Amino acid sequence: MAGNVLIFVPTGAEGRVIANAARWLAPAGRLVAGYSLRPGGFGPAEHDALAARCGLALEDRWSTWDRRPFGSGDDYAVSVHRKED
Repeated sequence: MAGNVLIFVPTGAEGRVIANAARWLAPAGRLVAGYSLRPGGFGPAEHDALAARCGLALEDRWSTWDRRPFGSGDDYAVSVHRKED
């Protein structure tokens, strides 16, 4: 889900979007999402919690699409969640 998908859906719909994407994943499949981080907006902690409800575990997170390490002050996140077997 490139292109800020999770921050452009209506507030509160993020979990449904993640769940709908997760149901199409094969066992051990990955859901990759990148989006801008804004104060008070949707972020990695909420993303991880919603993904976990769908049987997805965080595998990796970067601050850019070219896999630069993620830090607490970054303004972008690329998250890789893996469907549990």
